[in-house]
Amino acid sequence: NIKEIEDPLSIISNLQGVTFNWKTNPNGNQQIGFIAQDVKNVLPQVVVGDEESGYGISYGNVTALNLEGVKKIWKKIQGFADKIITRKIEFHIATGDEMHLHNKLCIGQTCVNESQLKDLLANVNTSTSQGGDNSSDQSSGSNNSVTVSIEIKGNNPAEVELNTTYSDLGATATGVDENGIEHNISYKTYLNGEEVTNITLDTSTTSIYTIEYKAEYQGQTATAQREVRVIDSTLNDSHTDQSNTQDSTPPTITVNPTEVTTEAKQPYTDSGVTAQDDTDGDLTNQIQTTGEVDINTLGTYTLYYSVSDSAGNSATSTRNVTVQDTTSPTITLNGDSNITLSIGDTYTEQGATATDTLDGDLTNQIQTTGSVDTSTPGTYTITYTVKDNSNNEASATRTVVVEGQSQNNNQSDDNTSTSTATTTQSGE
Repeated sequence: NIKEIEDPLSIISNLQGVTFNWKTNPNGNQQIGFIAQDVKNVLPQVVVGDEESGYGISYGNVTALNLEGVKKIWKKIQGFADKIITRKIEFHIATGDEMHLHNKLCIGQTCVNESQLKDLLANVNTSTSQGGDNSSDQSSGSNNSVTVSIEIKGNNPAEVELNTTYSDLGATATGVDENGIEHNISYKTYLNGEEVTNITLDTSTTSIYTIEYKAEYQGQTATAQREVRVIDSTLNDSHTDQSNTQDSTPPTITVNPTEVTTEAKQPYTDSGVTAQDDTDGDLTNQIQTTGEVDINTLGTYTLYYSVSDSAGNSATSTRNVTVQDTTSPTITLNGDSNITLSIGDTYTEQGATATDTLDGDLTNQIQTTGSVDTSTPGTYTITYTVKDNSNNEASATRTVVVEGQSQNNNQSDDNTSTSTATTTQSGE
């Protein structure tokens, strides 16, 4: 499980070197080093011991960190040197100065040959119409964008013999910024769509596996896939004397459709995948499916299909399944949906409850609008509205009828009331 040290400069910058004296010899010569308890929070790999016996630092292990940090700094220095040369060339081009190139062009102690100069000039804006100042402004405003790439090591597709152990050679992920500086980038490995740390293949039967390598850095992503075939070479050898009739045509997997949507929280049944072979006929029942669909989480999931015929020829295919939420919540009124009151009665808002198949209880998110004036006869409507996290909306209404004769405008009655609902109700 060998990996490169990630961001060594950041780790070094968080280490604090100190001078100190040992408790056993407070008047002795001052020592130089680190406080183990502080280092433990930044680089626990070099700290030994425990709280009971005391902590110590394995300074030899810090050497690797320092070495990687120096290499990073050196690359940055080289990048800055190239950039300085480029800016100097831009200035000469923009101002129309005459330049002479013999074997090398040197600025101070930094020199480039003709080939290196052409590479530097490839990204230089040689237009003189904008002048030197504009060229400088454009350079200072550009982004340090990184181009991420990933390259598979070894054969692709790769083959492994039946009942033997497969050893994956992995991949190399790099990022090159606008200054041509390479950055070492880690990557993740997926086996048939599932992230793995160590790749272990079942080689007991002929089959096909898909290994995906995925690198992400500063918002940029690069992927590469390797196909690994488990083969039975003895089966192929038995056909060597019949080369004219040997089956070398792989089966055909048909996935219809290749893009599927399914509703969240509803059972998903995979169907519509068949396999046919010119020699062996229908191989649908021998299709191996890997990957899974999580109906409790919105997103897109990939299912991988593979099948092999009796000659060891194999085929693969995939399907993308998108779990979506299009189901609206359900609102249930507390109490009757139709209420009749007499003038002077008091209207008490009873509220409602709301549930959603994916988001659960949404009662506290119900918006209640409308009012009831029990001093004035008429029909009033209270509306309850709620949305789930997928913006699906549901609503329900309650009708309140106030009956009776309106009181004289010059009289007042303490028993009359007006109930107004315009805020989010709590479901009480």
